[in-house]
Amino acid sequence: MNEKTEKTLSPSEQFDKEIADLTKRRGSVYGHPSTDFGRVARIKAALADCSDPKVRHVLEMIAVKMSRLVESPRHLDSWVDIAGYARTGTMLMDSADDEALNFWWRTSMPFFSEPPVPPPPPKFSQGQVYQFERRHGESIKDAADRFVREQSAKGGF
Repeated sequence: MNEKTEKTLSPSEQFDKEIADLTKRRGSVYGHPSTDFGRVARIKAALADCSDPKVRHVLEMIAVKMSRLVESPRHLDSWVDIAGYARTGTMLMDSADDEALNFWWRTSMPFFSEPPVPPPPPKFSQGQVYQFERRHGESIKDAADRFVREQSAKGGF
């Protein structure tokens, strides 16, 4: 009666048992970790040339799934995961805070680019407007219009 049943296993013993079961199940689908990790490492080596760390991470996650599919090409979950990671890659392109990727997209794919829209003019207090006009000899609207014309002539905006 020294043998512990699942009900009396400590949390650490339950953890160890579940990890052993998981490793056995995953190994039957993906193969030995040494083989799988070796494949992934070779694919990732080619991805090291990707200069955008977020895009590189997406590609590396797809590489993991590709490696697993070499072992089990009919494992539908890996195919679905690849599609999901590809979708996250497009989400990076949509992300407004990822300006570098958006710049790459606009300059590499001009036929997808939308015409640039200048930012809305800032709000100024009456005192600020008066000081600006006194200092610069023109209204804020005229100065903004001139700035937009100059930037457009330079190829900006």
